[in-house]
Amino acid sequence: MLTPEGHTIVEAAHIVPWKESHDDQPQNGMALCRLCHWSFDEGLMSVGKEYEVLISPAVRQNNNFPGHMETLTGRGIFTPQKSDYWPDQKNLGAHRSETFRKR
Repeated sequence: MLTPEGHTIVEAAHIVPWKESHDDQPQNGMALCRLCHWSFDEGLMSVGKEYEVLISPAVRQNNNFPGHMETLTGRGIFTPQKSDYWPDQKNLGAHRSETFRKR
């Protein structure tokens, strides 16, 4: 899908960065909007064990971060119909422990 200006609305995001994993399998990826992709890469958001959106407390502590992201807290992500293509919890766990800002 494209915006009226011809920009893509959705981007492919690696859960464990390509430079570390060289993993392009669907289980190491998610389709995210640009803001969510950047926020995920910066550790401001992640995905929990029940495939729910996690927002870092750093978002509340810094007025420069988009506060409306907090409205996503706890919401389930949209997953592919086939569970074989769902984001792998091992990859998500690595993101939560290595990238996600818990403070």
